[in-house]
Amino acid sequence: MEPEVLVVSVDEWQLREIREILKCEFYNFVDFLSVEELETALGHHQKGVILLDLDDLPVTDRVIRNLTRQHRQFSVLAISSLSYHPSLHESLSTHITACLRKPVDAEELVFWLEAWKKVHMNRSLVPPLT
Repeated sequence: MEPEVLVVSVDEWQLREIREILKCEFYNFVDFLSVEELETALGHHQKGVILLDLDDLPVTDRVIRNLTRQHRQFSVLAISSLSYHPSLHESLSTHITACLRKPVDAEELVFWLEAWKKVHMNRSLVPPLT
């Protein structure tokens, strides 16, 4: 089972680019236009990666902290044109796995998605310790 990639962005050009990358790599993905829309839908998704646009959404440390604590089966990858977000210091150091630079590089995105799969998708294959 492939992980789902939940993309949260209002940047239509960026969404188009990310969709193309994910389609070429055969990833399942769903677009959301707001964090609120994502939060409402998260209960219907099993596990995967949240790709969160930091530039165009009103995102705070609290929002990201709540997302990662309430939905531990998801990891957060951020995308941004900025190299530093002082208001998101806690999230960038604790709750966000990586921050990808805009425009998103296909190889970098696929690298992080494959790394996530190696860590999270193989856990169910390991027999429990007795």
